[in-house]
Amino acid sequence: MTSRQRRVLHVAVYLIPAVVVLVLATLSLAFAEGEPPPNAHPQQVGVTPSPTSDCPNSGWNNVNSGTCDYFVLQGHVYWDRDYDGYLDSDDYYLEGALVRVYDPYGEPVGEQVTGTGGWFRFLLTPLDDPYATYTLRLEGHPPGNWVLLGWDEYVVEAQDFSTRFCCTFRANFPFRKGLVEETPSPLPPDITPTTPPPLPPQGGPDIVTGRQIHLPILNYLDDSQGACDSLIEVQNVGHGPAKAIILFWGEDGACPPQCVGPLKVECSGLLQPGSTWNFLGSQIPAGAKSGVVFSADAVGVGRDIFADALCEELFSSVAFDCDEYRRFKKAFDERGIWRSFNFQLFRGQPLAVEVVRKCSDASTSNLPVSSAYSGVSGGMLGAFDPEFGGYAFYAPLVYANRGGFNTTLYIHNAGLECTSVELWFKEQDDCLRATVCDIVNLAPGETYTYDAGQCVGPEWQGSAWIRTSEPMAISIDQIGRDALMTYNGVPSQIDYTFHNRDDALFSLGSQINYGPLIYREFNGWQTGVQVQNLSSVVNAKVKVYFLDNSGDIITTLVDWVCPRGSQTFFLPVINSLPGNFVGQIRVESQDWFSPGDPAVPAPNIVSVAQLMRFGDTGMTSLLEAVAYNLFTEPQVFDWQIGSGYGGLQSGVGLIGIPSLLKDLRNTGITTELAIMNAVPKPGFTDFAIYIYDQNGLLDYVCEKLNEKQVEYINLNDWGYINAGFKGSAVISATFWEHDVFDNGGGFARNLVGLGAVKIERQGTVLGNDIPGDEAAGSEGFPIYGPFNFHGEHAPVVCPGQPEGPGQPTPPVPPVP
Repeated sequence: MTSRQRRVLHVAVYLIPAVVVLVLATLSLAFAEGEPPPNAHPQQVGVTPSPTSDCPNSGWNNVNSGTCDYFVLQGHVYWDRDYDGYLDSDDYYLEGALVRVYDPYGEPVGEQVTGTGGWFRFLLTPLDDPYATYTLRLEGHPPGNWVLLGWDEYVVEAQDFSTRFCCTFRANFPFRKGLVEETPSPLPPDITPTTPPPLPPQGGPDIVTGRQIHLPILNYLDDSQGACDSLIEVQNVGHGPAKAIILFWGEDGACPPQCVGPLKVECSGLLQPGSTWNFLGSQIPAGAKSGVVFSADAVGVGRDIFADALCEELFSSVAFDCDEYRRFKKAFDERGIWRSFNFQLFRGQPLAVEVVRKCSDASTSNLPVSSAYSGVSGGMLGAFDPEFGGYAFYAPLVYANRGGFNTTLYIHNAGLECTSVELWFKEQDDCLRATVCDIVNLAPGETYTYDAGQCVGPEWQGSAWIRTSEPMAISIDQIGRDALMTYNGVPSQIDYTFHNRDDALFSLGSQINYGPLIYREFNGWQTGVQVQNLSSVVNAKVKVYFLDNSGDIITTLVDWVCPRGSQTFFLPVINSLPGNFVGQIRVESQDWFSPGDPAVPAPNIVSVAQLMRFGDTGMTSLLEAVAYNLFTEPQVFDWQIGSGYGGLQSGVGLIGIPSLLKDLRNTGITTELAIMNAVPKPGFTDFAIYIYDQNGLLDYVCEKLNEKQVEYINLNDWGYINAGFKGSAVISATFWEHDVFDNGGGFARNLVGLGAVKIERQGTVLGNDIPGDEAAGSEGFPIYGPFNFHGEHAPVVCPGQPEGPGQPTPPVPPVP
C-alpha cells in the first residue's frame, strides 16, 4: 500500500495551563543512545527515545494522564528503496536535506540540515493557544536525483500533540530515485539534481473527509428543478469545535465575468467533535443544484467568533458574485488571507458530508425514489497531469437506455477557472474505440447535467472517461424502472512507470477493493460489481469474491477488463440458497502473464456495487436499489498481512457515520449499518459505536467481530435508541488481536481494518416494502489519526478487554 501522503497528522496531549507564555524554543538534540551510525550500511531507527527525563504515563489508547513540559518534532529523510512508505532495514538515510519549523504566524523558528544519519529533531515549548499550529516543512531536497514520495509539509495542531511516543511527533520524508533505474548499492549515488514532478493536491489520495467538500447534485433530477428534496448531513470529524458554511448554486450558465455565482449562503450551528448538523427544508433553496461546504473554526477572535464572522462576510459579499467567490476560494485553498480572514491560522476542522435525496418526476412514474452519496473532497477532486495537462476522471458504470436504466452525469467544477469538458464513452468489452462528446463551458461551483443517451445508445453499457482543465467532483445517477441509484466518479491515475504498480505519481485505486455490504441472493436481491481498470495500457485480470456475513465464499468470478474499460460481475438471484441475508465483496486485481511475453503487474482498480431487489423470479418488478463506491486498501486495510508496525499503520480503526436516524415520524428516515472486519488473520476486533445527538456525545455501545465477519445493525430493532432520534456516530476500534509472525516465528505486527456502509430507508423499515424505491446507500468515512471524540471523562473500555491500547508497542528492530 502506498503511504498516506501529506496528511495533517494528529496526536493527543494535555497542554500546560494558559499561563504558559507563547514561546517557541528550538534546540538541536542528540539521541540518548548516541548518534546514528554512519551511512555506509542500511540503518533502521530503534524505539523513539524519551524527550523528557520523566515521561508521563499513558493510559488507554495512549491518552496522556499527565502533562508534557515540552514536546519534540523529529524524524528522518531517507531513500525508500521498496516504496512502502515506511522506514525499514532496506532503506538508506539521506543527508543534506533542509528542514524548517514555522510558528503559527508563519515565522521560521528553527532549521536543521540532515547529517549522515538523515535525521532531524526540534524541541518545542507548548503553546497557550490550543488552536495554533506548527508547520514542519522540507525546504531543500538532499543532493542528487531524488523524487519525494510523500508531501513536503506537516501541519501539527498544538491541542492535538501526541503522547503516543511520549510527547513526540514523528514526521518522515521518504524519497525514491529519479531517472536512474534502481540497483543495490551501499551508498546512494551522486546524480545531477532534477526538478521533481508536481505532487497531488492537499489531502492525499486516501483522504475522503476534508475542510472543503463539494456536492455535485442536490434538488435536481436530470434537468428537473425541485424534483428532489435533499438532506445534507455534515459531521465534525476533527478535534475542535467548528461550523459548516454551505454555498449553493443554481442552474449552470456563463463563464466569468458574466457568471452568476452562489445564490445563497447557509451556516450550521456549533458542531462539537463527532456531532452532525442536518441541513434540510428551507435551509436548502428549492433551486439549489449544487453546493460547496467550507469548514470554519468556532474559536474566539477578539470579541467575535471566527466562524460567525466568516459566515456573515460570505453572506454579504459572495452571494451572486462569482468573482468575489473566486478570491475567497483561492485564499481558502492556499491558506491565505481574504478580507482579514487568515486561513493559515484558522484552517477549520475536517468534515464528513453526505447527501440523501428523495425524488419523484415523470421518469420515476411520480413514485418516490431515494439515493445517497458522499461529498467529494481532497484527492477525490483529481490531480493535474504534469506531462499532458488537465485532469481526468472515470464513471465506471454508464447506461444509455439499457435494461430500463439511463445514466445522468452531474459534472461539478471544483476549481477556480471556467473549464471545457470532454467525455469519452467506452462500451463494455470494446477495448479499441471510444465515442467522444463534449461540454462547451462550465463555471466554478456550477454543475452541468449530461444525459449519456445524448452521445451513445440505445442498449449501451460501459464507462466514461472525462477530461477537464480544472479539478472536478462528479456524481452519477442511474435512473429507471422506478428506482434511483447514485455513486461518485473517481479520478484517473497518473502513472509513467509502467512496471512498478506501486509507484504511480497519483492513484486512488489499489489491487484490492472492499465492499462491506451485499444483500444475499436468496431474498430476491441481485448484486452487480462494476470494476474499472485504471491502467490505459494493459488489461486487468480481476477476481471477485462474493462472501457471506461470516467471510465464507458464496462464489467467485474471474474475467478480463480492458485498458481504461470496465466489466460487470453479477451474483444472480437464487431463491433456494439458505443463510444470513447479508454478505460482503472483495475484488482482486491479479498479476498475469502470457507465454513469450513479460509478466504484467496487477493494475490498480476501483469498483462500484449495485444492489437491486426484485419482486419476481423473472426480475421484471424492481422494488428497491442501492449503489455505493467500494473502498480501496488505504481506506480499509492493507491486504493481506498489513505492513509496518501494523495497527493503524496498515488499517483503519476509526469511521465517521454522519447520519444515525430512527425518525420515521418526522424526517421519515431510519438507518441501518453494515460494519466489516476486513482482516483475514484469525482473531477478533473489539470496537465501540459512539453515539452523538446534534449537541455532543451521549453514550457508546460495544461490539466484537471475528476475522472477515460483517455485523448488520438495524436501528429500528434497537430499543436502546429512542424513536425520533437524529444524530451521528463514530465507530472506533478499541482492542484488536490479529497477530502476524515472521518467518522465524517472531511477532511482527497486530492488525486492524474496519469498513462500513450505511443504508437509509425513507418512509418505511427493513422488510416492509412500499411503492417506489425507499433505500439509499453511502460509505462510512475513514478517519485517520487518534480518537479524540469521547471527552476527558467518558468511559472507553469495553467488557472483558484489557485496559490498554489495542496496538502493542512496536517491536525493537535488530541492531544492524
